[in-house]
Amino acid sequence: MPPKYRLQEEPSAKGRALVGGDTSGPSALDAKRAENIAKREALRNERNAAASAARKEAGAGAARTEALKRQESEAARQSKLALESQRAEKIAAREAARAAKAAEEAAKPKAAKSKYAKSDVVLLKKIFDEYDKDGGGSIKLDELRAAMAEQKAQKSRVDGSKKTLAERQAEAGTSIADLVEPVFNELDKNGDGSVSFAELLRVLFPFASKEEFETMLSWVAKDAPKPPPKPKELSKEAQDELKAIFAAYDKDGNKVLSKGELKSAIGNIVDEDDIARMFKEADVDGSDTIDLKEFMEMMKTTGLWE
Repeated sequence: MPPKYRLQEEPSAKGRALVGGDTSGPSALDAKRAENIAKREALRNERNAAASAARKEAGAGAARTEALKRQESEAARQSKLALESQRAEKIAAREAARAAKAAEEAAKPKAAKSKYAKSDVVLLKKIFDEYDKDGGGSIKLDELRAAMAEQKAQKSRVDGSKKTLAERQAEAGTSIADLVEPVFNELDKNGDGSVSFAELLRVLFPFASKEEFETMLSWVAKDAPKPPPKPKELSKEAQDELKAIFAAYDKDGNKVLSKGELKSAIGNIVDEDDIARMFKEADVDGSDTIDLKEFMEMMKTTGLWE
């Protein structure tokens, strides 16, 4: 006897096709699944491409950073080398200046040492200069006689006060002012009628050596005045310009400038008194005119043309 109930079997794909009449192939579910898989694959590929691009960009950024670091390092190295070079040049310049100064000092004549005190010699020179009235560097007999007489007069009491015994005895004796001529003759070793400071030193320091005399004289020697700076020579261009100026103000074309023509040339920068003085100094031949040579020399020496 057959069973009362029987489970109905799910029709196969073919049966379903026959039952539903579906003849289009795979189901919509399979198609959807395939579409999703394709989307996921595309998304994965897109992410992989983005990750790859990011890695490349990061690599390029790292390369740029490394290149920049190398450039900065090279710049710092070059800057350090430049500073070291400048420092070396400054040190070399200082050493050269020090060596030049040492050579200059070595080239100077060395003054001999003296056993006599410099302060004594300087004081003696100060006293000597007080007697040297005209500042000629030597004392004449008349100067010494007048100085001694002045000192003797100053010692005379004129205030009416009573003199001491010692003062009266001193006045009764012989004064140095009375011996001025024999003293002068003793000092005047070369007999020229005047006494130089060197002659005075030789009398006061008879045992000093030649080197010591030179040293003592160097202690009181006055520095020689510096010569005035030489005017700069005019360049060829300056000479040409001055010739053009000279010709422009030589109104009558006689190859010389009168005082009035010179005033016209430089009156805007020099006042009238200075023009007259400069004209007189420039007119070396006394012709009351200045020629081109005198004009150029005037412009050079006065500094009007720099």
